[in-house]
Amino acid sequence: MAFTKTDSGWTIDPVKPKNEGGLPPSTVVSAAQLAPAPGARKPLILGPGQVATEAKASAPNSHVPQTKPGTGPKSDQEVTLAAGYNYTAMTNYALNWALGRNGAYRSFGNDCQNFVSQSLKAGGWADQGGWYTYDSSWWYTFANQTYSWVGAQNFHNFAVGQGRVSYLSYLNDLGPADVLQVHWPEGTPDVDHSMFVTYSPWSAGTRDIRVSYHTTDTLNRSIWNLYSSFPYATWYGLRT
Repeated sequence: MAFTKTDSGWTIDPVKPKNEGGLPPSTVVSAAQLAPAPGARKPLILGPGQVATEAKASAPNSHVPQTKPGTGPKSDQEVTLAAGYNYTAMTNYALNWALGRNGAYRSFGNDCQNFVSQSLKAGGWADQGGWYTYDSSWWYTFANQTYSWVGAQNFHNFAVGQGRVSYLSYLNDLGPADVLQVHWPEGTPDVDHSMFVTYSPWSAGTRDIRVSYHTTDTLNRSIWNLYSSFPYATWYGLRT
């Protein structure tokens, strides 16, 4: 990023990706994620002493299918009925529930993917039947839900494997109702966190993209703020 000092403070000028390549990955749901714990909170920070690694431009897990990358940003006017989806409904749901929990769904200690799945469902994503542990399935019922509904990597495997999403080559191409996922550098190469794009107009030549997410419930946080806060994380943009 390039910064310019003005009378009112510092402004961000051009923002360019650190890596010119594509984005892609997979998070296996843990027992802790499956155990409802509405009061639990996990900060969106790296722990003390953790060392980040260089971001990668290819899927870290060989079992994640490859797809053709999505091209170009979504227009702000592209809000209804693309591939049968209603992006306005998705975005409005995420904006409405970013700082709260919908009682129609169970809440989890790590609730980020649960929130993203609910938002996609609100805009027309159809259930995919199958055994709840299979990443080829995606559904929620009063009694249970698939790993892909609540696990970030499991969702990635499902959405890419079933052709529901494509990878974006640049974060600047993220548009309304797209999904941003991130892998922190420690541990397995799996995706650790999912976020939903709820704001993305152009501003001063740069796309002012903001995401909303759960666990640490957050509304409209700038992705450039996230990107600069965690420079060694690996980011994955998914075109819905």
